[in-house]
Amino acid sequence: MPEVPDEELVVALRDGELAAFDRLYVRYERRLYGYIRRIVGESAVADDLFQDVFLKVLRDRSYDPERGRFAPWLFAVARNACLMAQRSERSHASLRERAQVQLRPAEAAPPDVRVGEAARVQAAMAALPEAQRQLILLKQLGELSYREIAGLMGVAEGTIKSRLHAATQAFRRLLTEEAPPMKCEECDASLIDYAYDELAPEPRRAVTRHLAECAGCAVAYCRLRADLDGALQAAHEAPPPAVRERLRAAVEREFRPSWWRRGLALVQRPVPAYAVVAALVLPAALWLVRESGRDDVATSTSPRVRGYDAAAPPLIHRPIL
Repeated sequence: MPEVPDEELVVALRDGELAAFDRLYVRYERRLYGYIRRIVGESAVADDLFQDVFLKVLRDRSYDPERGRFAPWLFAVARNACLMAQRSERSHASLRERAQVQLRPAEAAPPDVRVGEAARVQAAMAALPEAQRQLILLKQLGELSYREIAGLMGVAEGTIKSRLHAATQAFRRLLTEEAPPMKCEECDASLIDYAYDELAPEPRRAVTRHLAECAGCAVAYCRLRADLDGALQAAHEAPPPAVRERLRAAVEREFRPSWWRRGLALVQRPVPAYAVVAALVLPAALWLVRESGRDDVATSTSPRVRGYDAAAPPLIHRPIL
C-alpha cells in the first residue's frame, strides 16, 4: 500500500480527520524532537517547543501543500522557534552549554552504539559552531536536500553545499583528533555528496566503482558513514508520552469538526452500489407485499365463498314459484 504524502495528511487534518495527526506524529516525533533537543538542550524547554511548533505548523494556513514538501516547512518553523527561545530572557546559559547533548538512561542508547562512542560524538557535535551544527542537524535529522536547506537559510544552494562540506569535515576532525590517520590521504571530492545521497546517477556510479577499487577510500567512506550514523543515532530521541497526550488533546480541540460538519461529511460519503439497489428495490417489494395482503383480506371477508352467497336467505325461505 503506497504511503500517504505528508501534504495530504496536513490537508486531511485541517478537514477534521484526526487520524491524520497520528500518522504525522509518528513520522516526525523523533526527528523533530531530536532536532529541538539538540539546539535548546533543556528537556523542559524542548517539550514546550515541540508542542508549540507542531500546533503552529498545523494551524498556519499560509502553508500551501502544492508549493513544496512539508518537512522543510516544519523544520523552518522549528529552527525559528529555537532561535527565539535562545534569545529569550529565560535562557541564561551560553549556547555551548545549552547545546550539550543529554542522553537519557542507558536503555535509550541504541544497542549498537557504545556509551563511550556516543559520548565522543556528542562532544564533537557540541564543539561545533552553532551554524555548522544547524546544517548537520538539518541534513541528518531533517533529511532535507541542499536546495531545501538553501531556501530555509535564504542563501544559494552552492553556498549550502560548501558550508555543509566544511561542517562535516570539521565534525570529522573533532572525532578523529585522537584516532590514527586515514590510510588514504586524499578522499574523493564527491565522497560527502555520496554519503548524503546527493549525487546524480552517473557520478554516483563512478564513485561506487572508485570505492570498489580503492581500499583507502573505501575505509574513509566507511568511517564517514559510521560517524554520520552515530550522530544521527545519538540525536534521535522520542518526546515523553505526556507531551504526546497534551498535543493530541490540543489537536482534538482545535481540529475536531462541529456537529454540522460531521453530518455533512456523512452525507457526502460515496454510497455503495448495493445500497442504491436496496434503496430502489426495497420500497417496491414492500408495496407488493402490502397489496397482496389487501387482496387476501378482501377474499376472506367476502359474502361469496366458492359460489355460495352467504347474504341470500336460506333455501327454505325462498319462494318456490
